[in-house]
Amino acid sequence: MKLKDQIAVVTGGSRGIGYAVVRAFLKEGAEVVLCASRSETAERAVSQLKAELPELTDGEVKELQLTTQCYAFARVLDGKACVVVLNNGDSPAQLEFQLPVEASSAKDLLADTVGAQPVLTSMEWGRMKVQLPSNYATILQLEK
Repeated sequence: MKLKDQIAVVTGGSRGIGYAVVRAFLKEGAEVVLCASRSETAERAVSQLKAELPELTDGEVKELQLTTQCYAFARVLDGKACVVVLNNGDSPAQLEFQLPVEASSAKDLLADTVGAQPVLTSMEWGRMKVQLPSNYATILQLEK
């Protein structure tokens, strides 16, 4: 299972099976976005991963937006960012957050996968708006 240059998103990645999946994907060369319910548990998991895998560069992980049902996380590495957006609600959602890097557009990395649905994005004045269908998640690669 060689995952070099692939991007993996693991929810619940701070402990248990999720943590084991994150570690395995990192060992295989994937870019991993680790999502956790609390920033403290995510930071603890990243510290543990860095101790186990000293060659790991984690970039900067930011929680961008948190509502009762929606989450957005960014992983910034070498001035590039991937934003993971999750809507756990039963109705469509719109999120707005400050961009973690300078960008003029976003590419939906999951647009060509089975079951993909349209995700609307717009950028203005350093902020990004994302409209997601209900119970849906995607990965957006920010581009200059």
